[in-house]
Amino acid sequence: MSDAITIMIPAVDEASIAMLETERPLVAATEETLLAALRTRYAPLARHNGFVRVAWYSKQTSNYSTEREEFYCDGAGRKVKAFLVVDQFDREHDDQNRGSLTGARLYLTAGGEWLAVERMGHWSQWQGEAQYWSAGVSIDNSGSTEREWDEYGPIGSTQTMTDAEVAHRFPLTEVVAGLSKALGGLNERIPERLAKMRQRAALAAKLLEALT
Repeated sequence: MSDAITIMIPAVDEASIAMLETERPLVAATEETLLAALRTRYAPLARHNGFVRVAWYSKQTSNYSTEREEFYCDGAGRKVKAFLVVDQFDREHDDQNRGSLTGARLYLTAGGEWLAVERMGHWSQWQGEAQYWSAGVSIDNSGSTEREWDEYGPIGSTQTMTDAEVAHRFPLTEVVAGLSKALGGLNERIPERLAKMRQRAALAAKLLEALT
């Protein structure tokens, strides 16, 4: 009886591998072109949408009151408006009652940029223990050192991304689906805003008529 061991090595389809290497940059270029087109066409509409939050702090004190602060992305002295395109924010457990706030969000800003918000933070269900997250900004602009945030300094990051970087970092299907959802939400809100604006115009016209 032979103790020889036979090892079968499968043949590798080198032609298919070569095609894969050839097509990969072509696919990437096509995705980048699509992202650029989406960014150019829909970014101006984001001025009618909400703001980009880049930090959050909450703490319930012993008398059951809640401290809460929110911080928003600033651009040229004004809060940045944008569509939320991809939401990968997550909450991880360290134990049953506390853990980490992690994940990323991708926005398309009214200024025509992709903005990636990468957060780091902490959540807790214990009274008196703060919950917070940051995407690269300090939680306390006053310079206070009393909060847990300042123990670590600014954490997380907020950065603009190129079309190529977005294509590499986020699945294209998620980007397209998220942008479609954001645009759909805007479509639902526009009629209500238009009605309120017309009410304001009618009231102003009526009061002006009464003064003349």
